Amino acid sequence: LPSPPGAVVASAGKVVRLVYEGTFAVKGKRFDRGEIDFILGDGSMVPGFDAGVAGMRVGERRRIFVPAKMGYGKKGKRPKIPPHTDLIFEVGLTHAGVDWDEGKHPGRSQKRREAAKRRGKKLKKP
Repeated sequence: LPSPPGAVVASAGKVVRLVYEGTFAVKGKRFDRGEIDFILGDGSMVPGFDAGVAGMRVGERRRIFVPAKMGYGKKGKRPKIPPHTDLIFEVGLTHAGVDWDEGKHPGRSQKRREAAKRRGKKLKKP
């Protein structure tokens, strides 16, 4: 699906947040789904996933095909992903950059501070 005009573009070095669902390309069976934050292009994700997310705009949805060579390769990632498995990810980019907490849950940090005080823990200064 296309993104709204003027949306922020995901590029290398930016922190991105997306929702995803991963399935096996051959059987179509889902092996994972959820929400993830990571720095695009830092090597923390499989190369095919990084390449598929690069250039997305906030609000855009994509289907990313990750061949085994650009995924988990001949080792796989047991127990969920067997060796030599092509993957398909349905992803939606929700945030790019580090601004996703602005305006979201404004009282949450205050609640956490209060809970930490009740437990007697020292608070870290940002």
